[in-house]
Amino acid sequence: MADDRVFIKCKFCGGWKMLLKHFKHEGPKTRDNGVLEWLDSHAKCNPKISCSTLDGEVGFTLHTESEKLDMEKKNYRGR
Repeated sequence: MADDRVFIKCKFCGGWKMLLKHFKHEGPKTRDNGVLEWLDSHAKCNPKISCSTLDGEVGFTLHTESEKLDMEKKNYRGR
C-alpha cells in the first residue's frame, strides 16, 4: 500500500487524476494510467487555449492525499 499519492487537477473544471504513488522505502512509482489522454481532454478547459500563448497559465495543479479532492471529479474528462 502506498504511503502517499500525487494527483494532477484541472484548475478550470476540477477534474483530477492520480499521477503516482509514493512508497516510503521505494520512492515514487508510476504506471500508464492514461494521463496523456486525460491531459488532452482538459486542454479545452483552459480559456486561453485558442490564444497564441497561455500567458503562464498552465491550467493544472499538483496535490497529495492530505488535500481534499472532490471524489465525483476523479478521472473526470474535460469538455
